[in-house]
Amino acid sequence: MPFVGLPCPPPGANPATHVRRRLRRSTLLVALQHHGEIHTRVRTGSLSAVNTRPDYVERLIPPPSWWLMAAAFGIGIGLTFVVAVPLGVALLLGLAAAALVMASLWRYAAVIVRVDANGLTAGRALLPWEYVGTVTALDAPAARRAFGAEADATAYTLLRAYCRGAVRVEVDDELDRTPYWLVSTRQPQRLAASLAGRAVQD
Repeated sequence: MPFVGLPCPPPGANPATHVRRRLRRSTLLVALQHHGEIHTRVRTGSLSAVNTRPDYVERLIPPPSWWLMAAAFGIGIGLTFVVAVPLGVALLLGLAAAALVMASLWRYAAVIVRVDANGLTAGRALLPWEYVGTVTALDAPAARRAFGAEADATAYTLLRAYCRGAVRVEVDDELDRTPYWLVSTRQPQRLAASLAGRAVQD
């Protein structure tokens, strides 16, 4: 008896091999359709994936001054131990402290703001296009007010103090208690233009 939901194998074919091939092909199709950045096209029984390029990508890396401060902190730790331990041990402690601070800084800075076919990605959060509302670019003074005195505790914020600008994106979803997103950026005008341009296309 043939398997339910799978076509019968062609004459002379091994039934087990035929079923495995069909299952692999079905699994691949489901995986491709589930991934938000891949379109699938079926031609004569084969699949081809086309990656969509993002409209905007920005990594919020700290400026060089922050890394210099991290290195200076490590040197300062080493100097404090010079009077108590051998010079080599103090040097190792200083290097370890500097490496720890820099690793923490890199983790803090490993944040990407991205605009693509899925929507707006800010850090680990994604705002799909159907919920993207009004977009406003904020210069340095406006961003300070938005993150400070005018901040809403229920809003989603991605703040990086070394990025002076920001973009505010209204959340167009009545079921979502988050009124808007506030995202730090070094290029607020460009990010806002990318969001507005894609929203018009969709």
